[in-house]
Amino acid sequence: MPAIDDITFSLLEKEFSKLNKGLKLQILTGPNCNLCDSLRQFGRKIGEASKGQIVVEETRVAEGYPGVRILDNLTYMGFPMGKQMWVLVNYLVDLSNARYIMDNDARVAVMAIGEPVDIDVFVMANCDYSPPQVRWAYELAALNDKIKVRIIDVTFFPELATKYDISATPMTNINNRLRIRGAAQPDELLRKIRDSLK
Repeated sequence: MPAIDDITFSLLEKEFSKLNKGLKLQILTGPNCNLCDSLRQFGRKIGEASKGQIVVEETRVAEGYPGVRILDNLTYMGFPMGKQMWVLVNYLVDLSNARYIMDNDARVAVMAIGEPVDIDVFVMANCDYSPPQVRWAYELAALNDKIKVRIIDVTFFPELATKYDISATPMTNINNRLRIRGAAQPDELLRKIRDSLK
């Protein structure tokens, strides 16, 4: 797995200089994981580039590794590379500054959801259509801890791609009942979430 090179590290330092408050990330590792050393290195570089404002810890888990736990209810399963790395980096900066790209009405509607919701967003690292969907999903989790979000990079979890019959990304699975093919705006996501709870 490619390490973060000097140019990328400098760009990360520039982005992380905009952090307002500290954050914590968990690097998820487990047994027989040939990518976990690279993921640990990725975590160290994130911590260094943020000048310690992002505290990165390693957590060994039984499944869902390699991965990164961003919030208690938000996990990236896989190795955030390419476009997915920059979606994550930009989101961390916004999370640190309590800044959202959803409009106020959408945020209020998300916060009003009172029942547990499970959302899986299946992606590939360099899929051009996945970043917006991932970003909306990140915000759903940040706004409401009843919404559990997993971003699943099918490159690293082909067995889940087979299980859920994923032929293209992004694919969003809500409560294992409803699917959204392609990227969706927050109003469609909210509508599907409500429909899945009926």
